[in-house]
Amino acid sequence: GWATKIGGPMMLNSDEATARGYKCNPKDMAEYAQTVFANTDGFLAGLKDGDLEREINLVQFGFPNNMSLGDFLAQALLGNTYAHTGEISSLKGSLGKTGYPF
Repeated sequence: GWATKIGGPMMLNSDEATARGYKCNPKDMAEYAQTVFANTDGFLAGLKDGDLEREINLVQFGFPNNMSLGDFLAQALLGNTYAHTGEISSLKGSLGKTGYPF
């Protein structure tokens, strides 16, 4: 039910008109974020010894091969950090502010 509550499906593959027309309630988005954080914390807390070495099938999601759960989580964490750090720095620059000093 979150798609309805926060204003529609994931915007990843939307065209420009759809993306620009997206409207949401920040309070609902904050509630969604807290739910995602809680579910993530629950997942990580529930990992058992050896789970990070378990191979997972990622080919079905467009990855070139399978990898361990630990490698996947590390890449997801680092990849998102790199991507969003660059996006934030770019936005700051486009607003005439100083980006990150590295």
